[in-house]
Amino acid sequence: MAEKAQSLADEVVSNIRDLVKRIEVAGSLRRRKPMVHDIDIVLIPVEDRICETGFMSAIPVFPTAIAMRLS
Repeated sequence: MAEKAQSLADEVVSNIRDLVKRIEVAGSLRRRKPMVHDIDIVLIPVEDRICETGFMSAIPVFPTAIAMRLS
């Protein structure tokens, strides 16, 4: 489960990296727990980039949320 979660988190981070000042994976995934039930991503947005591009449109796999429940 942790490998799948890391892969999904990496994809989300790479898709929105240009829209944020800083982005980090947090929670149980960051702490490398063997069981991951959700993915927490913390970010500081670049506000003009979000307005220009539409923040959520940058996440093709999960267009409605950054928090993802895996169970």
